[in-house]
Amino acid sequence: MTSELDLHGVKHHDVYIKVENFVLLNNTPMNIITGRSEKMIWLTTNVLKKYRFKYVIYSHNPGMIIVLGGAINAY
Repeated sequence: MTSELDLHGVKHHDVYIKVENFVLLNNTPMNIITGRSEKMIWLTTNVLKKYRFKYVIYSHNPGMIIVLGGAINAY
């Protein structure tokens, strides 16, 4: 079963910690629903890049990020 985080209704200043906790505490693959907000997508992908997760955003559903794996501790 794929874990899923829905960010609808989450304030921008809360996104980083929610995404960070979600991706570090769950197994891949996982889905993160951002909606079509460019800022929400940008905030979410910044966390994924920090931990070097591999992810994809399909053009037919740009409101969802699929996290495929590859997390590496960034510290």
